[in-house]
Amino acid sequence: MKKILIAIAITALFGAGLWLGMVQQRGEQLEILMQDQVVTVLKTPKPLSEFVLEDQDRKKFDLSQLRGKWSLVFFGYTNCPDICPTTLATLNQLHKELAKNAKGTEDVQFIFVSVDPGRDNSDKLKRYVKYFNKDFIGVTGDKEEIAGLAGQLGAHYEVLEKPGEKNYGVNHTAAIFIIDKKGRYFGLMSPPLNPSAMASRIELIKQL
Repeated sequence: MKKILIAIAITALFGAGLWLGMVQQRGEQLEILMQDQVVTVLKTPKPLSEFVLEDQDRKKFDLSQLRGKWSLVFFGYTNCPDICPTTLATLNQLHKELAKNAKGTEDVQFIFVSVDPGRDNSDKLKRYVKYFNKDFIGVTGDKEEIAGLAGQLGAHYEVLEKPGEKNYGVNHTAAIFIIDKKGRYFGLMSPPLNPSAMASRIELIKQL
């Protein structure tokens, strides 16, 4: 009986040591990421409030769609002349980099949120995102709901719409926002964007 108790105690101590080692390792990884120049992570992930948008298939897109996978969220619009196509092309390269690993992209989703619902209907949005990658998800919806989600992430944008004018521009952030599997704002990546460097940081983030 005494030998059994000793064995249990040793196992418990080993388990505790392993757990503490994992916590320490994660702490060190987080510390490294917080000082990184490719990605900026929050010390404490920020829970997001509910929102209701619509995806490119006219299906409801809400907070539940940001749970269960890591989400990379980019705000823009389909008429964007430069930042959006360049960034989506970069995200396509990132998708290819992640696909080289064991899990591929099964636990990561790429989401393009149009802040220009007046021109970006579901059909147009679907054609646009699928041009860059068949797995990309396009989302838009009510202006207030878009603004609400963007505000939670600190994603700044300004629609320069004028009455009767169709060829207006939109000022918007070029950052890519990272949402963790629990639907919390985890961090962001800002230009210059390097697919290979981004992929290595995301793989590290997924281990935290």
